[in-house]
Amino acid sequence: MKHTELAATALALSSLKGIGPASLKKHVHLFTSFGSNGTKDNVSLFLEKFKKEFSTDEINNAIKQSEEILISCEKENITVISIGDSAYPSLLFEIKDPPPIIYCKGNLDAMAKVVAIVGTREPNRNGETIAERISTFFVTRNWSICNGLADGIDSCAIKNSTGYFDKTIGILGGGIDYKNKNTLLKNVQKNADFILERNGLLVSEYPPDKKEDILSVIKSCRLQAGLSQGLVLIQSSIEGGSKYTIKAFSELKRNLAFIYPLQKDYLLNSYSANKLLAEKDVQGLAEIIDAKVE
Repeated sequence: MKHTELAATALALSSLKGIGPASLKKHVHLFTSFGSNGTKDNVSLFLEKFKKEFSTDEINNAIKQSEEILISCEKENITVISIGDSAYPSLLFEIKDPPPIIYCKGNLDAMAKVVAIVGTREPNRNGETIAERISTFFVTRNWSICNGLADGIDSCAIKNSTGYFDKTIGILGGGIDYKNKNTLLKNVQKNADFILERNGLLVSEYPPDKKEDILSVIKSCRLQAGLSQGLVLIQSSIEGGSKYTIKAFSELKRNLAFIYPLQKDYLLNSYSANKLLAEKDVQGLAEIIDAKVE
C-alpha cells in the first residue's frame, strides 16, 4: 500500500469523534491488515474491528478532508508519516498518545540520534552561555538538538557564535506551511528557515495551515520528549513551559538531566525548577510536573 493511503486512512480515522491518538496506538496492528482497495475500505475495516459506528456522511467527510490535506502537503513538499507506517519514529511511538500523523519537512535522518535541550524564554547570560556550550558538546558528537525553537534557551541551544547547527529538529506548535499561512511566531519562523538551510528537520502534528496557539504549543511539547533519547533542562522556573516537555519525558525510561545553578543564580526564580531538582531529586521532579513520586 502506498504511504499516502496509510496517511489518508490515519488522518480520516483521527478526525472521527472518539478515535484519538491513544486509541489508534492501541489498535495500530490493524494497519497491517489493510488492503489496497482504497481509504474508504480501510477506514470501514478499522471501524468494524474497533466497534465504532459512524454515518456515511461522517466517514466521507473525514476522507475528503484527509485527501485535501495530503494534496496541500504534496504541493509544499511536506512528508506525511502515519502511525501505521514503518517510517514512523519508534521512540515517538512510545509516548502514551503518539500523534496519528506527523508532518515533516527537511532531513528525516536527523531523527537518528536526538537530545532535547530546553529552558525558559527569559534566560540570564549564564543560561544562554551554558545552553550554547551543552549543545555544542552534543553536536560535535553527532547528536541532533531538538526543541520548540522559541525565544530564550531554545534559540540559544540551536546555534553558537559561528551560526546555526546542522541537523537541528524543530518541533512546531503550528502547521509547517508558515511561509504561505503565517502559522508561527516570527522568531520561530526565522529559526525554522535557518534549520532547513542547515540540513535540519521541522516536525508538526498539525495540518500545514494550522496556526499555533497556547494549547497547540503545550501539546507539541510531548513530541520533543518523544523524539529524544535524552533531555537537558538548562534553566527554568517551576511554572515555566518547560514543565510540559519534562512531564512527557518523565513518563519514558530515558535519561533526564538538569543544570545545577551557579551560586549567584541559585535563588533566582528563573532557576527555581533547577533548584527544586537539585534539592529534592525525584520528589522535586514530581512537584514540578504535579505528579506522584511513583
